[in-house]
Amino acid sequence: EAAARRAVQLDDTLARGHKVLGQILLLYHWRQAEGDREVARAAELQGAAYEEVNGAISASLRRRGRVDEAIAMAERGRKLDPLSVSAEVAGGAAYRTAGQHERAIHELRQALEMSPALPRVHYQLGVTYLMMERFADAIGALEVAARPASGHNRRVEAHLGYAYAAAGRPHAYWATSVSI
Repeated sequence: EAAARRAVQLDDTLARGHKVLGQILLLYHWRQAEGDREVARAAELQGAAYEEVNGAISASLRRRGRVDEAIAMAERGRKLDPLSVSAEVAGGAAYRTAGQHERAIHELRQALEMSPALPRVHYQLGVTYLMMERFADAIGALEVAARPASGHNRRVEAHLGYAYAAAGRPHAYWATSVSI
């Protein structure tokens, strides 16, 4: 956060600085209005062609229950960059939030085709399967997401633990967590 604030202070025209600061405010401080302003500033600076900003705005809208707007923003990101994994993931998450699980899976599988090793895609797919109570599929996707080279992600591990418990295997996570 300090680095993003400093970057914006040094050059208020850095779209990426505003986007990062906005996401920090949205995800870690839950300061929606301020975070949305920063993300909107990033979009303004970058113009309509910044699909990553559309994904961030979509996520913010989704978390606040504005699902139709979140879907529209995710779709806008995909139109701007049809080869963007981030845009596909944003669409999948938005459709999942809308209860359109099959559509979400379709979007997320497209993202997997583009980037099969990206843990974030496997995580989003796993969460979607959890919502559908397809626990074996959720476990498979979340186990892949839990193995990133960058270390542990507690959110992924929490969902994986839940998936094991929901599948009737509450001790499975602890048996496999050493190797994950």
